[in-house]
Amino acid sequence: MEGKNIGYDIHTLKLRILSYAATGDFDQMEKLLVKMEADPLVTMDWRGYFVAAKACLKAGLLERTSTFLRRSEQLIDNNTRKIGFERLMTSYAVIGNKDEVYGIWDLHKNTVGFYNNRYRCMVSSLMKVGDIDGAEKIVQEWESGVKFYDIRIPNLLVTAYCRQCLSEKAKSYVEKLMERGGGTKAHFLFWRRNII
Repeated sequence: MEGKNIGYDIHTLKLRILSYAATGDFDQMEKLLVKMEADPLVTMDWRGYFVAAKACLKAGLLERTSTFLRRSEQLIDNNTRKIGFERLMTSYAVIGNKDEVYGIWDLHKNTVGFYNNRYRCMVSSLMKVGDIDGAEKIVQEWESGVKFYDIRIPNLLVTAYCRQCLSEKAKSYVEKLMERGGGTKAHFLFWRRNII
């Protein structure tokens, strides 16, 4: 491509990153990213470093994964912050970095309006790092401001309780939801059959 003067875009960059990842050449991958970012003819965005982070994560290189995630975060702009922040929260959760999950949440919360997917992503991320107390607080915050009810959010909390063998908590929460009328009859029947 270089020899034929073919320009780069995010798709060709992603292919090269994945090629280096497939051969385990993470040093060349990093050099490519630095080169692309310094090239005024290339529009680098958060996705290039994010793809590299995922490749490093798959190879078990957690320090490099964190480095690439932080670099990816710096390249998120107003147009990409919604999906970018959600992907970063999830990725930091996968590597067990609870502080970064909360850091991204704080940034995300203050720059994007109230919407269900952000809360679902945060609760799911906190489940991955084992922070049920934090997840409960986020769900309470969601419940206090929700306009369009999304049963998947309380469902995440019920699932977390069940995985941690907290059946009494699950039962109490489901009963509270039933009293308030949140969710659907089908979900409550499912929960009753499997928890209560």
